[in-house]
Amino acid sequence: MAKRLECERYLRFLRFSNVRTNPTDNGKPVVWTAVYVNAAYSRLPDLARLNPLVLLSTLIEKEYGEKCLEVVQKISAVPLPAEAAMYLDAQVGSPCLRILRHYMGIKRNILEISESYHPGDRYALTMNMRANR
Repeated sequence: MAKRLECERYLRFLRFSNVRTNPTDNGKPVVWTAVYVNAAYSRLPDLARLNPLVLLSTLIEKEYGEKCLEVVQKISAVPLPAEAAMYLDAQVGSPCLRILRHYMGIKRNILEISESYHPGDRYALTMNMRANR
């Protein structure tokens, strides 16, 4: 798991997961995310239940005083893993985009890691670049 999450082996985590759906497409699932936070944040599960719309990084900052100063994001094309496929109503091994994010604190310590899987036919990135003259 440490190799997949690109972190040190000795870290202990609490794991959260969620599915985001598309309300304009009959609630079709578009992304499954697993979020890993330092196990020392033991009050986080209760706080997350009480504040389901608040980002975990915000709860960590409010409850533990650890501010997220940087997010490192890596996007890669991978086969859809079985656990994600189950939540996304998609074929295991089908093309998907995996987004791995490391949320870093002031001492460059990992506050949170998220791993999201988007089926290939349900993800698009549009970018507009304009010359500044």
